[in-house]
Amino acid sequence: MKRLLLGCLVALTATSCEWLLGWELGEVTHEASWYVRNCSDEPLIVKSVGFLESRERIEAGDSVCLFYFCPETVEFEAFYLYRSGAPGDEWSIELLSEDSLRIRQWRFIEHEADGKQFFREADWCFRSEPIGKSKSRKLVWVFDVAADELQPVE
Repeated sequence: MKRLLLGCLVALTATSCEWLLGWELGEVTHEASWYVRNCSDEPLIVKSVGFLESRERIEAGDSVCLFYFCPETVEFEAFYLYRSGAPGDEWSIELLSEDSLRIRQWRFIEHEADGKQFFREADWCFRSEPIGKSKSRKLVWVFDVAADELQPVE
């Protein structure tokens, strides 16, 4: 009888931890994704330097996922804050033509500058939706690249 009472007490304590302590067993995780969408009529290559180190081809009208992450809580900055090293001049996103001509560049150090900036959350589209009946959410950020934003960079 003592074992049954002890078992009930342990079960009651474990299920009430969220209420008592503000946390729960088995942390909630979310699915977070950051995409670049090519809204132009030409294929593009998106190249990240200094934090993701990737090079992805994006067909006209298509998108590519640059980063996928399953954190307990997520903010836009997780896209680059969980990378090794400190942000600086070397962090950038470049858009290249098929023949590797650089046609657009966004540098982290310039994220407060005027105009559309890759490293500024306000310039991304965001959507969030529940995952099933859980507390988890699917979080998606999309950065659109329009044809009129593409000009050769010198």
